[in-house]
Amino acid sequence: MQRLVSSSYLPEAPRFSTIGADMEDSDMLAGGSSADPALPSAPKLRGSLMFVQQVEVLAKDSKPLTQQDDGISLHIESKEVSRTAGAYNDIPRFLQTLPGVMFNTDSRNTYLVNGGNAMENLYVLDGVEIPNINQISSAGSSGGFVSMIDTDAVSSLTLHEQLYGSEYSGTLSSVLDVNTLEPEVNRRHGEVSMGYAGAGFVIEEPLGNRVETMTQFRRSIVNYLTDDIGIDGVPKYTSVLSTATIALNSQDSIKSLFLFADDALDIRPNMLDSQDPGLVNTNYQGLHSTGAATWHHAVARGANDLQLNYSTVITRTDQNNPYQNDASVYGDRLSETPVTLRYDLYRQYSRLNFQAGATAGIHALNYKIDQASGYPSPYNLDPAPVDASNISATMLPRDYAAYGEAMVDVFGPIQIQGGMRYQRWGINGSSAWMPRAGIKIQAGPHLFVYGGVASYSQIPSLPVMLGIAQNIALKPIRDFQTDAGITFTDDYGDQGGGSIYTRNYTNYPVSTEFASLSLADVIDPFGLPYLYMPMTSAGTGTTSGSELHVITSPRRWIFAQANLTMSMTLHKALDGVNRLASYDVPTVANILGGVHLGRRQLLTGRYSYHTGTPYTPFLLDASEKQGREIYDLTQINSLRGGNYDRVDFRYEINLPIRDRSLKVFAGVENMLNRRNYYQYVLLPQCHSCGPYELTQMGFYPDGGVVWSF
Repeated sequence: MQRLVSSSYLPEAPRFSTIGADMEDSDMLAGGSSADPALPSAPKLRGSLMFVQQVEVLAKDSKPLTQQDDGISLHIESKEVSRTAGAYNDIPRFLQTLPGVMFNTDSRNTYLVNGGNAMENLYVLDGVEIPNINQISSAGSSGGFVSMIDTDAVSSLTLHEQLYGSEYSGTLSSVLDVNTLEPEVNRRHGEVSMGYAGAGFVIEEPLGNRVETMTQFRRSIVNYLTDDIGIDGVPKYTSVLSTATIALNSQDSIKSLFLFADDALDIRPNMLDSQDPGLVNTNYQGLHSTGAATWHHAVARGANDLQLNYSTVITRTDQNNPYQNDASVYGDRLSETPVTLRYDLYRQYSRLNFQAGATAGIHALNYKIDQASGYPSPYNLDPAPVDASNISATMLPRDYAAYGEAMVDVFGPIQIQGGMRYQRWGINGSSAWMPRAGIKIQAGPHLFVYGGVASYSQIPSLPVMLGIAQNIALKPIRDFQTDAGITFTDDYGDQGGGSIYTRNYTNYPVSTEFASLSLADVIDPFGLPYLYMPMTSAGTGTTSGSELHVITSPRRWIFAQANLTMSMTLHKALDGVNRLASYDVPTVANILGGVHLGRRQLLTGRYSYHTGTPYTPFLLDASEKQGREIYDLTQINSLRGGNYDRVDFRYEINLPIRDRSLKVFAGVENMLNRRNYYQYVLLPQCHSCGPYELTQMGFYPDGGVVWSF
């Protein structure tokens, strides 16, 4: 069910951008011919990034969707991802190149949107909300090592950065909506590939005239080449994705979805290396699965959908201290299985589009957290272990939600829309109303002006709520968003635009032990002991920013994209003092582009820059005396690391072999081998050496092959 854009809400000139159109479509490039030299042939264009503020429809099912958002919604074709230098054919890593999106580590694909926390992103796959799409994801974060979903199994994706639709469950920062491939009718098609992200295949297989199937399999290969990728370990993972669409008649169809993945990571610091910053041995294992069946029924002016879905996430983590005879530090067994029944209806009239729906579900939880001895807090001068947690929680909360949304054409070029969502979380009986409203004005043949406001709510991550007994009472975090902007596209397809946005957070979790500490100040503990602490919903935060983007037409032999984001993110803990969030990045800039070298070769490049992230300095004398890291809570996030910048390149050549195709590609990340700041630590074997700067990935190669048949 591939989502296309309703042409009735587009300017006369299409708004396409791409990291190079397919070369079999080279007649669309500069100097080519078409019926109208000002317009590309849209059905033949296979790689596009569109800044969308219009109604979307499902072409195959004729299912209208009301306007998703008035803020910038970024629509990307999958080939855009695979051709981007430094993205390793990974969807979340590609998102890090988009306006308003930043990242703070090269080793994982974590991304943050418009000043939001990494835990505030929602994933949707073929209309099914899933807990996470990433392998080896850490607690309280939406990032991981690489996506479970092979980009070759995806047709398109949309990143909703602001003012997203009311049909999505409560989330504060962004929604990533991924659409899998629509198999070709009456024709088998497949690809076998190998690269940095793994080796595997994608098969599209029709079964008769009424059934279409797609299957993806991928397995990691880096673990066969090395036992350390720079983190004292190497990830291992496998993923399987399968879809099937059954056409029952001209009005009814059923689509099934199944996603399965397992992953493991064993981190062991090298105790013979005096500069190894590792503190603990970490063994992680995970199992993830999602299944869904959706019945789609088309009617004269819209459609109805009924969906039953489930997701299961089971993870196990064990940590011990190699410097203290492998003494146990932390362990958990986390299991959750949400099961949801969902109903949606869509109606489209001459001037009115309407969408409404409801969900009901149970969320089976079985959490066992063993930090029974506690752990010396890096926020406390007292070396005694604190925050002992020995939790065993088995729950079956019931969740409910309902929403409605409408858009109306008022005076020709003016569109007004609004929506409301009510959601209740059974884990503690909390609930929230989430209203949104917006307006879009077509100010000229190629010019749109838009603006809107919305309020969203999301409960804190389950480890935060269940790790300490009192945290179960934490309220849903709420943010109030505003967004206004302008987009312009010329007759040739070049485009540009800009927007300004704000977010105001309330009910944000903050520490009850340390008056200056907010959850926004706690860094991602990947590979380190996860420190649970008592919290209360008394924090606030603000984000304000602006974005600019310029994109050339994909019909050019030389093409480019550039974007600039400037923002500030502040949070208050119990002491009421504004402090920078640990992920505040005032300036982010990206330049992407490429050149077609003949009909079958493509060279692309990328330059990424952002100002360094804030950090809290150590109390050096106390840290050296006690042999552990102790932060100075009077200077939380008062210092900032060095600026980040890197240059990536990628080259590909497509070789036709009879009626098949072989693509060979190679590239390099951080070509100039710049030592970009990551964070400061104290070396466990030399605390008297002072702060040690950890850096991001250096010069790192990429390469692979794709065989299409």
